[in-house]
Amino acid sequence: MQPAQTLVMPGTVRAARTIMCVQMVLTLVLTAILALLFTQVGWNAAVLLPLLYGIASAVVIVLVVVKMSSRRKWVRWTGIGIQGVNVISFVVGAFTGAPGVGELLGLGLSVAVIALLLVPSSTAWFDA
Repeated sequence: MQPAQTLVMPGTVRAARTIMCVQMVLTLVLTAILALLFTQVGWNAAVLLPLLYGIASAVVIVLVVVKMSSRRKWVRWTGIGIQGVNVISFVVGAFTGAPGVGELLGLGLSVAVIALLLVPSSTAWFDA
């Protein structure tokens, strides 16, 4: 590789980054709604825990999206990890109540990001 040559991010990594941006926006919107509910209801663990989870999830997703161009292995594995936690969260939510369109959409997006980050082109991008 020549020093002046720039590397282009593979389409799979760009797609994963785009999906994570959509997740980030949706998470922030839902977290804002939960925050409003929290201010109306007062201190309630049933509202506080999802609120804190939403904030933490959004922060990790932002970190992964921002650092994706660094090509570091920890970024890829952190992205896979947070998506895995999201999948577990959606599956547990499905068993505790009837899954709605939002849960199924969230589950599909998380599984898609995991699949995109595990393909060989993504692995090669982060392993270089």
